[in-house]
Amino acid sequence: MTIPSHEIYVGRMTLSAAVRFTLLLTIAA
Repeated sequence: MTIPSHEIYVGRMTLSAAVRFTLLLTIAA
């Protein structure tokens, strides 16, 4: 079962955005 490259790209972008958001909350708190 192969995963399209664009889905991997979107997944990475979403993951990185979530990580940045969590880091911002941690710094703000």
